[in-house]
Amino acid sequence: MPSRPVHAVAIAMTLSLLSTAAIAQPSPESIELANSLGNDFPTPHTRWATPLSGGNVRTLFIVHQNPNINGLPLRHVVELQQRFDLACDAVLAMTAKGKTYAITYQGGAGVYGGETGAKRLARLLEKPYDCYVVTGPVMGHLPEKSRKAILKEVERGAGLALLYKPGKEDSPLLKRFTDLGEPPAVLAGLQVKCFQMGKGRIVSVERYPTDATWDVYRPNLEQRIFGFNICRDLYYEAQGRAILWAADREPGLAVDINLGFRSSLRDELASQTVKVTWDSETDKAPSQIRYRVRSEARGSQEPAVLTDLGTSKGERQLRLPTLPAGSYWIDAIARDDKGVTGWAVKRFNVTTELRIAKVSLERESGEAGDPIRGEVDITGPVGENTLLRVHAIDRFGRVLARQEFPTPKSRVDFSLSSKPSMPGYLGIEAVIVQGGQDTCYRYCQNSYSITQRKHDRWNFLVWGRLYASPFLEVADDLLAANGVTSRMETSGVPWWYMTRAGMNYTPYCASGLYRLPDMGPQEPTVNEHGTLERADGCWNHEPAVSLRLDKWLGSERDFRGRGVLAYSMGDEVAVMGSCLHPSCWKVYQQWLQSEYGSIKELNNSWGTAFSNFSKIQPIVDETSIPWYPKRSQRIPWQLTWANNEHSSRGPTSGSTAWKDTWRNYPRYIDRRSFQYWNFANYCKRFRDTARMMDPHARCGVEGSDIYLDADIDVIVRNTGWWMPYGGENGGTTNEVIRSIAPKGYLYGNFMGGPTFWSCILRGANTVGRWRVDNMLTPAMQLQPALKRMVQSGRIIFDGLGTLLNGNPGSEMLDEGIVMLHSMSSVKMAKIGDGPSYGIFRWRKDDGRTRSGTPQPQFHVVNRRSHRAWHRNIRASGMQFRYTTDGQIKRGEFDASQAKVLVLSQYEVIGPDEEKLIRNFVAAGGTVIADVRPGIYGARGKLRTGGVLDDLFGVKHTGSAPVSEKTGSIKGILGRSPVNLKRRTLFVNPNLSITTGKALGKAGDTPICIVNQTGRGRAVLLNFTMWSYAKLAVHEGNDDAGAFFRTLFAEAGATPPLGLEDSTGRRHRNIEAMRWRTGHGTQVIALHGPTLGTWPEPNGGTPDPPPEPFSRGLDTGVPVVVRFAEPRYVHELRTGRHSDGLTRTFKTSATAFTATLLVASSRPLHAPILSVVTDSVRRGEALGIRVAIPRARGKRVLTIQATDPEGKTAPWFKTSLIVQDGRAELKMPIAWNESAGKWKLTATDLFTTRTSTASVQIK
Repeated sequence: MPSRPVHAVAIAMTLSLLSTAAIAQPSPESIELANSLGNDFPTPHTRWATPLSGGNVRTLFIVHQNPNINGLPLRHVVELQQRFDLACDAVLAMTAKGKTYAITYQGGAGVYGGETGAKRLARLLEKPYDCYVVTGPVMGHLPEKSRKAILKEVERGAGLALLYKPGKEDSPLLKRFTDLGEPPAVLAGLQVKCFQMGKGRIVSVERYPTDATWDVYRPNLEQRIFGFNICRDLYYEAQGRAILWAADREPGLAVDINLGFRSSLRDELASQTVKVTWDSETDKAPSQIRYRVRSEARGSQEPAVLTDLGTSKGERQLRLPTLPAGSYWIDAIARDDKGVTGWAVKRFNVTTELRIAKVSLERESGEAGDPIRGEVDITGPVGENTLLRVHAIDRFGRVLARQEFPTPKSRVDFSLSSKPSMPGYLGIEAVIVQGGQDTCYRYCQNSYSITQRKHDRWNFLVWGRLYASPFLEVADDLLAANGVTSRMETSGVPWWYMTRAGMNYTPYCASGLYRLPDMGPQEPTVNEHGTLERADGCWNHEPAVSLRLDKWLGSERDFRGRGVLAYSMGDEVAVMGSCLHPSCWKVYQQWLQSEYGSIKELNNSWGTAFSNFSKIQPIVDETSIPWYPKRSQRIPWQLTWANNEHSSRGPTSGSTAWKDTWRNYPRYIDRRSFQYWNFANYCKRFRDTARMMDPHARCGVEGSDIYLDADIDVIVRNTGWWMPYGGENGGTTNEVIRSIAPKGYLYGNFMGGPTFWSCILRGANTVGRWRVDNMLTPAMQLQPALKRMVQSGRIIFDGLGTLLNGNPGSEMLDEGIVMLHSMSSVKMAKIGDGPSYGIFRWRKDDGRTRSGTPQPQFHVVNRRSHRAWHRNIRASGMQFRYTTDGQIKRGEFDASQAKVLVLSQYEVIGPDEEKLIRNFVAAGGTVIADVRPGIYGARGKLRTGGVLDDLFGVKHTGSAPVSEKTGSIKGILGRSPVNLKRRTLFVNPNLSITTGKALGKAGDTPICIVNQTGRGRAVLLNFTMWSYAKLAVHEGNDDAGAFFRTLFAEAGATPPLGLEDSTGRRHRNIEAMRWRTGHGTQVIALHGPTLGTWPEPNGGTPDPPPEPFSRGLDTGVPVVVRFAEPRYVHELRTGRHSDGLTRTFKTSATAFTATLLVASSRPLHAPILSVVTDSVRRGEALGIRVAIPRARGKRVLTIQATDPEGKTAPWFKTSLIVQDGRAELKMPIAWNESAGKWKLTATDLFTTRTSTASVQIK
């Protein structure tokens, strides 16, 4: 498991609202939550004693909690409550303090919650309990007063059940008890010790019956398919008996099942004697006895009921059906008019002479459509009327494919068909049929997987695996039921229960990448030999690299077969890299040649006189870092500075040799460009190697917190998946990714609950959450923040996420506002006076190693102009997108689709960008810059004046730090008056006007310089956007907002919607994201200010949500939506809609959950669901058709089916995207599907309207 640095833990924990893991001093509310016993996910269970005749048993559980992991300890209590009539409270307790950084529960030994938790326990002990149940050696760690109170109640007659084998630490406790010797009959099958203390009974359970244990890591053949339902039932049946005995509430009716056999041949089963007996302590007879026969696989029988039992003591003989060979359990539960009075359960086996010895597979996975091949070995006499069937079955036992072999030989080769409609997890079942009856079954030891990559859908990825072995398969079913589609960091294993739940994998792969240090240079470092540090060697050294990649990816074959969303090359890894190894330097020289074409062009850029590219060598300043006394200490850092071309940027640390003639910004920028290209190229090589094993492999990295400080363009073009952190850092990275990524690129954020919707609204098709054990309470409930996220996001899971952001997804709309991003500008903005104008990443590049004295790890003030532009554009009711210098150079950016180009701290402008910007303005476009546009030429080349000074009508006169001044703006912009009142702004003082017109001044510095040129306009604000007013403020004067909107309106960019509050005032703090799903139809998401969306972090502390959202994340704020043209409007989720065409629609918005609307120029009619035929036979496929009258574009529906008994069939639930009002679907009918009339229901997510159809399955 990769480690998480302190800053990453802080980010993850901040985003995990109400997560107990994030609270060092738990609040009373969090303690109650941690100890709560709610049941979000009932499991199959037998109601052994609920309701219990005589009433419930008041029980206090003292539950042992491992402080380092969430082992779901309270789920045991929940499982017992499902089966027994227990009125429970629970108290978590620990025997030690957690030792890992990611501990699940803070605090030391004792009651969880420290003093507050101990007070809670004391309050609970004020009321009486019938039994105290302790699940681990924690009694000695309870407060002495509480421990004495429990034992005092036991002396008075309460029970004490120790559901573990006591050890040495329990000796002082056990010495106080009197050993009762032989256990009572009611505890038969359990290895227990029984004691007494005063009037109270004590039992310690040391071992359970074999049938009542299971191992999720080593399931038997049946359990791998059908689960552990019977084992789990028997385990808690045994625990329940022990608790009832300790409480002196054991059943008053002794029920027994007398089997005259333990194992029987199938042919002799009908002659075997089975009796149910009962004997009551009273004269009252049971009113009924309900019995049934169960199997872990096939052969289970429907329950039957015995009535008219007559006397308090008696027996009834049962006749067993002719069952297939296998293991069975028969149970009987007696009841009177008040509840359960007694029960019994017994096991027996059925055998046959003819049996299936083994089922094996040729391989354990394949693509949909590949044949499933294997062989079946049979032993025993095969008669003439014997038939062998081989099935592919799902986890529900449905036969999805089958092959028959009359009169089979001892070894049979089979080949089953696989289809895309099948689930990713299949069991292989062989059955012998004789005389039309199934006589024996056998299952393959391993399941078969149809590879499920899920590249074409929206995905919810979860990091980590649980360490709660009794509940792993049900916990993963719970996660899958709540939207999780892929798992990451599963300890290197594609666990069968995760695959069975329907999830695929995003495996961590050994990759040779490296992590940047938490405290140190944020750039690649090298060792004393010049080779890349913290990696597995140089990324370009052959054949070593190829051999490593082959080895690493070869170890991922198990994941590949089960289905891989993406192959992760690492968590929190650096996205740049290079070294001075000869192989790497040679690749660098080749890269320079490909970039420049000729050495002459390079010399012109660098101001050098190299004769050829091979003459370019690193510059090592051996005078730097003098504070390290030993040369061996200095060499790695001197080579590191050389590797990063720091002598070209400026003086290296402590250098006495450096002089200004060494300054060479183009050389420095080229080295940085190469480092990002080198990383991207290495990712591409990794992907190419992966595709030799998995032709559809997507590869990339996650856990990045780069903000905009990287060559995002080159990384996106050479990877297939990228998951930066959520919140402000990664969310801003995603602004660029969403704008430039090709269709099908997988991206999103790792996030917490509050940033779920902001991820969606940035186009994310993959959302990740860290980590899984913090998503669940100890009782296996969803944590409140996750539950809220799931409830709000259910519509995304049900198909809307795929429709909007999946592959290929719908078109995200904007107002033609395009921001420019270039790595060169980001890097040059860090040099000289640049940082005073704003930063691109909160973490400082220098770390603590660039001088002889410690340096701060982070910038003191978090001033980011790009982020401020995003906030203010959205606060003005508009949206934007990005383009990059790379796209411009490659001719991929179509400027004719833009109205405004925004240059924020865009200090480097090369010839391609210059040409595009000039042509854009000449053709009528508007370019807006904040400060210092183009003060450097291509690759950071020094120049006199700015590249676009004549376009803006100004002259830059050298560099100076940002200056804080008071300024105002007043005048005419285009055809509109503007009036920005006096406020503090941070400006560039080294600027004068030539042909431009300044509409304002800050001190004596011109601001808002407007220059009409050609048919367009260039506007240089000459102040940093981070110093401009925060427009997402609902109250107060709106002069700053009016100026900002006018700035764009004069360029033709206006809000597409009006968003007003109930008084008619414009909402300033609601984001409106739009997707075009078809001609005249848009989905609109309204979202308020959540963490990472609106507040502007300043010094690391987010501002509180502005009014009117300060009352809570879930508090709705009235919104009146005004449309430019009349529209038919529907509110998703609620079904509310307009009465015909309208220009206004009333709704509400919250800061947590997006309000979703669909607005269409034509009516949105209900879907019409129909079936191709009214009946279908088992083993066939049912054709389903959906028609939506007059629909254009894409809509998404959910399809569900209910069986003849009215039960929902989860295997048939699916999402269906309907294109232009027509869609068809083939629904495979299993060979053993329930016969009868089925009901199909289609639900339109846009309108919530439904349509039904029926079909007869024969």
